[in-house]
Amino acid sequence: MSLKFRILLVEDNVDHAELTELALKQNIKGIEIDKTFTADETIAKISNSPDNNYDLMILDYSLPGKDGLAVLDSICQKKLSLPVIIVTGQGNERVAVQAMKKGAFDYIVKSPGYLMTLPVTVKKALAEKHLENKLERTEQYYQNLVECANDGIYSLDVQGRITFVNRKVEQLTGFTRRELIGRYFKDLLVEEERVKIKRWIKQVRRKHLLENLETRVLTKAGRQIPVEINLAARNNGDVISGYYGVARDISMRLQWEAERRQRNEEIRRMNEELVSKNRELERLNQIKSQFVSNVSHELRTPLNGILGYAELLRDGLYGQVNEEQVKALQNVIACGHHLLDLINEILDFSKIQDGRMRLEREVCSVYDILEAVIATVKPTIREKNLNLILSVENKLPVINVDPRKIYQVFLNIIGNSIKFTEKGEIEIGAQKHDNEILFFVRDTGIGMKEEDVNKIFGEFLQLDGSISRKYGGTGLGLSLAKHFVEMHNGKIWVKSKWREGSTFYVSLPYEKDANIESSNITNKRKGKTVTAPGFFGI
Repeated sequence: MSLKFRILLVEDNVDHAELTELALKQNIKGIEIDKTFTADETIAKISNSPDNNYDLMILDYSLPGKDGLAVLDSICQKKLSLPVIIVTGQGNERVAVQAMKKGAFDYIVKSPGYLMTLPVTVKKALAEKHLENKLERTEQYYQNLVECANDGIYSLDVQGRITFVNRKVEQLTGFTRRELIGRYFKDLLVEEERVKIKRWIKQVRRKHLLENLETRVLTKAGRQIPVEINLAARNNGDVISGYYGVARDISMRLQWEAERRQRNEEIRRMNEELVSKNRELERLNQIKSQFVSNVSHELRTPLNGILGYAELLRDGLYGQVNEEQVKALQNVIACGHHLLDLINEILDFSKIQDGRMRLEREVCSVYDILEAVIATVKPTIREKNLNLILSVENKLPVINVDPRKIYQVFLNIIGNSIKFTEKGEIEIGAQKHDNEILFFVRDTGIGMKEEDVNKIFGEFLQLDGSISRKYGGTGLGLSLAKHFVEMHNGKIWVKSKWREGSTFYVSLPYEKDANIESSNITNKRKGKTVTAPGFFGI
């Protein structure tokens, strides 16, 4: 679009707002985007905005404090002519229906690839807004004509000769008033239209009023002008003494109607394009999911065979191996397990994206899960010569979770801390807190910059290219951890300082009447057994 449009983007997540702005500006030319982050800020902005100078609002339903429906209510109360596209999360279709009832133009679900469909919906909304503005201006234009008596007003005698015209008729026809008075009205029409006036006059004699008669006026310069006329009988008692009427130039209206038909056709094509793209996205998503699943399974099968034979070789089943060969085989096995973990992460992520991930809950001991994770990471901790500190409270209740996924959560978090900690310590803690168990993993690693903290749980994210090259990884580990925790109605967050280390927190709910288990985990510091603290501070 070559026109200038102003859009108000309401999104509490700064990263999402930036991505949305980028997607829109890449697909739609000539737009200006203002951003707000809360409902109150948005309501204040549109209230103070002169003449409601926004063409469109993109409104995220989930806002801190008041939600997006509160903003819609405010727009309705102020009677603002502002189309709103509401953005909802997966499963919020009920909210979308409410929003549409409150006057929202359309809604978009935050599904994979929604940033590809959003620009199409925005184009449609702006096109309709542009058309609406043009129609409003047209209506205003005709209203001003009536207010100023700027239509052509005329009167005829019983024979159809002109007896009076106003200034507009002069302007319309190009004839002066003197030239018009006494002429037959039919002579002002193009030749093929002249037969109509005789028929109309006969009808007026019976009905006394005819409205919206369209014809074409032939001007003094020979131009044909489409006009709409009203014709009424002027009575002198029971006798018709003449006729009077109003003539209106409808050139602009016909042009606008043609443009409107063209716009409607464009909107229809946009709708078809949107439906087609949605179908294509669904098809591609299914293909992608099937491809990832097939490739993952195809990779895992031979990889498991390679690992099995490598372990048999290392253990001497096929003959004696020397120390150097054992070390080489151990490296092969370690690399194979690392690759297997990456494949599993990608497969899990694909299942989450498609909504195929399910929880297999069972009652589990916190200590058993932590023991399993610690047993897995201990060799790496020893290899890097790090200190492991356990600060796990005694008598923690059992939790009803999917043990494999919670194990994976802590393995990913602790593994991440070990990966980015070259020296110092890793501390693992847990305590009962209200109706949840609060875990933490603290490290003395490289930490994160303040602007990167909110990005750490993003998908396929490594905060720095040099870090990615040095430490490796898919960037999915912490994203999967976040998904798994939230599937358990838990929370995960991080506090970090650059070059001072990071602390990851995980809260998982438990039932108040859950069984209580005593801790059998001992705290290790520099190889010595010490008593685990009863609590930790956040």
